[in-house]
Amino acid sequence: MIYFLIGFMGAGKSTIAKQLSERTDIPSLDLDKLIEQKYGKAVQDLFREEGEEWFRKAESEVLRTIESESDLVVACGGGTPCFGDNMKWMNEKGETWYLRLSVGELLRRLDPEQISSRPLMKGLRPEEIKRVLEEMLISRERYYLQATRVISEENCHARYLERYLKPEIR
Repeated sequence: MIYFLIGFMGAGKSTIAKQLSERTDIPSLDLDKLIEQKYGKAVQDLFREEGEEWFRKAESEVLRTIESESDLVVACGGGTPCFGDNMKWMNEKGETWYLRLSVGELLRRLDPEQISSRPLMKGLRPEEIKRVLEEMLISRERYYLQATRVISEENCHARYLERYLKPEIR
C-alpha cells in the first residue's frame, strides 16, 4: 500500500514521512526530492524558471512513476493534489492522508526564511502572508478533503499515524 501524505506547506509531510519510515521500517519518498533528482535543480528554481504550469505537469509525471509492491510513505508537495487528476490517481493507487492544520499553526511552523523560500510566498510582506495562506488553504481544501483520512491538527505526528501503518500498535 502506498500512503500519500498531503496538506499545506508547513504541515510536516516530509518530516512525518521520514519519522514514520524510521519508526516502522517502511520506506519513504519525498516527491519534491524526486523532482529535484530528475531535473537536477531545486523545486524553487524549477518553479521560478519554468513557471507553475510547467512545474505542475512535471510534478504529475514524476508522481505517476511512484509504484511499490510493498508499503511506502510518500510526502507530496502542498499543491500536488490540486492539479490535474492527481488526487484521483493517488486515491486509486493507495491511501491519502490529509494533515489538516489551522492557518495559525501553519504560520507558527513556517518561519520567515522558510516562507521566503517557498515559490508561492516569495516576496510577500509579513502582513500579506496570513491573507495569502488563508486564501490558498480555502482554495485547496476541497481537494485535500477528498483524502482517505483527514488527520486533525493534534494528531499530525508520526507517533499517532504509525498505528495506521502497523495495526498491532493500536
